[in-house]
Amino acid sequence: MDTAPPSRDPTAPTAAFLAGIVGILGLALALERLAARPEPVAERVEPDADLTHWSARELRALPGLGEKRAVEIVRARWDGRITGDAESLDRVEGIGPETVARVRTELARRPWCSPYAARIPPVIEP
Repeated sequence: MDTAPPSRDPTAPTAAFLAGIVGILGLALALERLAARPEPVAERVEPDADLTHWSARELRALPGLGEKRAVEIVRARWDGRITGDAESLDRVEGIGPETVARVRTELARRPWCSPYAARIPPVIEP
């Protein structure tokens, strides 16, 4: 018996392809709308981002501050050479304006650096 193959609709692959493209574009558009917009980083940190009571371990979590610099910051604070703001960190040996700028930027990003923060959150080690 000779049976003919079933006839196919010639537009079916094109319609499926177009439906797939429209689905992908719709998903991309939805993801773009759901994506969080980055908040602008403040150029200057408000005085409430106070480093006065930060331990050396907590200071090490900031960019550009390793163990030696963090200990030196605590010593300088103890000696009265610096205050609790990020601007005075340049008075610590080994910390330059680039490190101060990175620390200032990081503090501006942290929402808990505000007068309403109950306490500094625990340090998360990388």
